[in-house]
Amino acid sequence: MSKSSLIHSFGLSVYYEDTDAEGIVYYANYLKFVERARSEFLRDIGWPPSKIWHEFRDYWVVKNCNIDYRKPAKLEDWLTVHTSIEKLHSASMILRQEVVRGDELLTSLSIRLAYLHENGQIAKIPQAISALMVPYLFAESS
Repeated sequence: MSKSSLIHSFGLSVYYEDTDAEGIVYYANYLKFVERARSEFLRDIGWPPSKIWHEFRDYWVVKNCNIDYRKPAKLEDWLTVHTSIEKLHSASMILRQEVVRGDELLTSLSIRLAYLHENGQIAKIPQAISALMVPYLFAESS
């Protein structure tokens, strides 16, 4: 993730409940790990989901997700989820999330989130939120 201006990092430990009988992280649990990291990203920029709902009656939903599993995480590993923004649109964004163990890339994800109003209709991301996301956009190097 070296092409991003800013990268949000969230650390977590692999617990027994995250693994199968052989101590390998069950594939679906990576979705839980990156969801936690996205929630912390929003909290760290000052707009946790509860505040977005309270202020605007809006919320984020996952529209689609593409996951590339490369290497397994194991019981008691310390993992870091790196999050940056590939694209930021008026009513959606595509996040790039990578799960790493030290310098070793384990899983990478591209996730499109749609921004919706309480009635389920697509809504424009408020400027107060999108302005704080801009520093996390990929910065292409020349």
